[in-house]
Amino acid sequence: MASPLASSALPALESLLAVSGPAPLVPVPVHALRRRQRGYNQAELLAIEMGRLTSLPVLDVLVRHRPTTRQHGLGRSARLHNLRGALAIGRGASPPAVAIVVDDILTTSATLEACAEVLRRHGTARVFGFAVAREV
Repeated sequence: MASPLASSALPALESLLAVSGPAPLVPVPVHALRRRQRGYNQAELLAIEMGRLTSLPVLDVLVRHRPTTRQHGLGRSARLHNLRGALAIGRGASPPAVAIVVDDILTTSATLEACAEVLRRHGTARVFGFAVAREV
């Protein structure tokens, strides 16, 4: 599903790029246990496909070093609490000066905000968020 979703989201991404300028795509990470269960990281698959369509690099610089409860069904404050301390910069990774964090679904923006906080703390000056879908 990454290919048709990324193709459908391309006009919105191009609108964001008009504001952000070209920037690496940084997928929201999943914990290693969840990745083993699923067999993939949906945000990473979307970022890779969007990178292919736009020729933007995809940087896998964020890691989720602590498992978290599934965000689905949690309110904003519970989501923020759930993510506290769960994200970090990967060992040896170098965060870009500007980044577009890619996620599959935007509900409260807690995940994108947590990713942006980690990136900014490690030197990323400007962080933009992009999600393929929005839960209302």
